[in-house]
Amino acid sequence: MKHTLEYKILKHLSENNNGRFIDIAEIESDSDFLKSVITDLRERELIITEPYPGKPWDSDFAVGITASDKPEKCKIKSKGLEYLDTLEKSEVDFELTKKTLEEFPKTKWFARLGFIIAVVLALKELYILICK
Repeated sequence: MKHTLEYKILKHLSENNNGRFIDIAEIESDSDFLKSVITDLRERELIITEPYPGKPWDSDFAVGITASDKPEKCKIKSKGLEYLDTLEKSEVDFELTKKTLEEFPKTKWFARLGFIIAVVLALKELYILICK
């Protein structure tokens, strides 16, 4: 989960949270994909966005501003911080589960060995009891 663009954006905004809007264009080189993820996060109310300032232009007929090609500047909301915390906890839980499942076969072999020792000791005690 830590390799998704959603996680990278939220983590970057969380680590650099200074109360201002942050430029996150350097996180992903594919700006269209970055813009779509920003839009998704904004619609889920995890971040607030501010459009990047455009370039002014002046012609003989009109004056205006050309919209910028850069992705919007973002600021993380408290709901976004909670969601990021949930993502990180689920990642830790996944790693712990994976580690536990890797150690389980070792435990199973220790249990089998203990059972074999218990059976041998029980047979020894029966032998001693019968021989008397």
